[in-house]
Amino acid sequence: TELASKFSPVYLYQFSYQGVMDGLSYLPNVTGTDSVAHTAELKYLFGGVEGHAGDPTDYPESDQLTMKRMLVLWTNFIKYQNPTPNSNPLLENIVWPRVRGDN
Repeated sequence: TELASKFSPVYLYQFSYQGVMDGLSYLPNVTGTDSVAHTAELKYLFGGVEGHAGDPTDYPESDQLTMKRMLVLWTNFIKYQNPTPNSNPLLENIVWPRVRGDN
């Protein structure tokens, strides 16, 4: 990461939102389903749970909001090489800091 950040913008993230769309809520009484699964954020980018995909309004509002935010962040990164190039109320005006060799 340090080397890459010298040549191009680098941003790190840890997805920690626990929602319905990630699919773990469909696995009752399974040890370890009380946290976020690896690649869970992909459901919020590309659509719901396998076998349960469809209209995003079928999911709770918090999942819908997370989906909207993820789409804005990733789209911004693709377009501007920065997930938060401008202030955005949907994102609560956060600024996603770039990783640099000194941080």
